[in-house]
Amino acid sequence: MAKKVSINDLAMAAGVSKTLVSMVLNGKARENGISPDTEARVIEIAKKLNYQPNSFARGLRLGKSNTIGLILPDISNTFYAILARSVEDIARKNNYSVIMSSSDESQESEANLLRLMLDKQADGIILASTLNNDKAIRDILPEKYPLILVDREWKDTSFPVVKVDNFNATKQATEYLISKGHTRISIMTIGPSHLSTQTDRIDGYKAGLEAHKIPVSHNLIVEIPHNDVERCICTSVFTWRSTNTMPTAIIAANNFIAKGCLNCIINNKLNIPEEVSLISFDDIELFHFSNPSVTAISQPVKEIGEKAFEELLARLKDSDYKMKNQVLPTDFIIRNSVSNIKK
Repeated sequence: MAKKVSINDLAMAAGVSKTLVSMVLNGKARENGISPDTEARVIEIAKKLNYQPNSFARGLRLGKSNTIGLILPDISNTFYAILARSVEDIARKNNYSVIMSSSDESQESEANLLRLMLDKQADGIILASTLNNDKAIRDILPEKYPLILVDREWKDTSFPVVKVDNFNATKQATEYLISKGHTRISIMTIGPSHLSTQTDRIDGYKAGLEAHKIPVSHNLIVEIPHNDVERCICTSVFTWRSTNTMPTAIIAANNFIAKGCLNCIINNKLNIPEEVSLISFDDIELFHFSNPSVTAISQPVKEIGEKAFEELLARLKDSDYKMKNQVLPTDFIIRNSVSNIKK
């Protein structure tokens, strides 16, 4: 393997000091009185020797690495995979690299990943947090460190967020089911229970029922652990069926739960939508082509990632820039998984 060319090698080849080479490579030749001829000669030698700068060391010197951290709960979730790709694409266009990690909904892992991002000299962080408040974040990150939240937020925090209107989207889905005659409607959410996405969706569900004077039945609000989705869904379905309390419709509060519902309902030989209707919060490719196709709340996932990066980039360019909260609209896509049971 060929030896990597160092600044010292360049200095020896050009017959100048390492300090002078460093000034030229960092674009500071003119301000330090280095002649154009010397500057051009150093650059030419660097090209000839195929000099590759150590970006990490350069980041330490300049206090800037052109790298951002992206911490998501689970990169295998289609929603977060699309979000990650959108951040990566727009970062690349702006000459930034992305360090990407999954917290697996573990508060300890998230805290460790935040420390790792600092160790890796990340200029800023985009975070979908599993924490229930911002205290741990403030204990770890330096004051005024650039961080923007995506998808999830905390109440009473100054950290900005890019998200969708979870409340009104779920209220709309609930009222759509009611318009089709459904009054016994379940919502299945994903744990942990403190996540703002889930609490906002439950609140929207309750508001939809209350707007039509339908009592909220707490045994129809089911929290599904993120690491045991399908089994817990099937347990709920079994309990409902064995006690004759089966809902006529289910709102799945994310795509993992919707996929689990599809599998469980089919395995229990129930028909969608004849025996139970289904709406997913999240729209993924599977739902276009499943039989029946699934009615879904579609989030602008790519736009969430892009806007989060744009806000972070504006802050990185101007330390006085105050990043803004952004609440994006959703689309309600009607397909074939909801039946009309009005008599």
